[in-house]
Amino acid sequence: MIFRSKIPIWNSLDPLVILAPMAGVSDFPFRKAVHAFGGVGFSVSEMIASQSLLRQAQKTLKRSLMITDEIKVMQLSGNDPMLMAQAARWAMDQGAQVIDLNLGCPAKQIAVNSFAGAALMRDEKLAGSIFQSVVKSVSIPVSVKMRMGWDSQTLNASHLINIAYHSGISWVTLHGRTRCQFYKDHADWEFIEKIAHESPLPIIGNGDITDLETAEQRWNQTKVSGLMIGRGSYGRPWFLAQVFHKLKTGKDLPSPSLIVQHQSVRCHVENILTFYGKERGVHILRKHLGWYSKGAEGATAFRQRVFQETCPRAIFNHIDSFYTDRTI
Repeated sequence: MIFRSKIPIWNSLDPLVILAPMAGVSDFPFRKAVHAFGGVGFSVSEMIASQSLLRQAQKTLKRSLMITDEIKVMQLSGNDPMLMAQAARWAMDQGAQVIDLNLGCPAKQIAVNSFAGAALMRDEKLAGSIFQSVVKSVSIPVSVKMRMGWDSQTLNASHLINIAYHSGISWVTLHGRTRCQFYKDHADWEFIEKIAHESPLPIIGNGDITDLETAEQRWNQTKVSGLMIGRGSYGRPWFLAQVFHKLKTGKDLPSPSLIVQHQSVRCHVENILTFYGKERGVHILRKHLGWYSKGAEGATAFRQRVFQETCPRAIFNHIDSFYTDRTI
């Protein structure tokens, strides 16, 4: 059964490559950096707590900002069907085109302390109530991101997908691990393939797509409706464009030249500083520069210099030197 033509928000003739929602990573500046290289069907906002969104906390509102020329997907977390529905309506009124419900976050603060994220997979009745409340509250598609189950003894993704289908959910993104695995071991793509074959809903596959060969194998062998990429994009905002090109043409798209990478990094850092301000922005950009420089000659010394700096101008000078020295 082919599901791709059933999803109205993307071009069913092209492979679908999606940037995953990643707390502390897939913010507005990073999504903008990824979209600049093209090939992305859409990206998903960082997970937004429904209660915080309704309180309109400044930090939450910043996270919910989206790129104007992409499909706008906002991911919500929470465990109260009414509050989730209210937050979804608010998001739609602000321009969201899709609401994505988080049933996959494994973090203790979310899944244990707040009984949200992956914890909802342990209460199928509550999860179903949330699905129904949110779907009824908006006139835009609603999707769900989940894991295989809470642990290896409760692999109930298939049952929850059926509940989602009967609740009016449009598609499901499935991460090939349980909550208790967090990000350990390998994502189980045999499980994803089985679910994709049986599911009444389109399935987006997620987990461990970090190279082009793996992306091509997952796309061709599992017949999922799309691939979601998360950690594989760290320090490589161009990686999703490479995956799209590989799936569409069967050919490898080389990584950008160091000159283009240099320009991209500078633009990303500028956007971080503009978005967050100098003080917070300097702290946030450090992890990205660590990922950008990973494995390159002189990376250790570069990171030591950058991580000690608090002056944006000095940071840009270090970036320029790092890339210029390697292109001479």
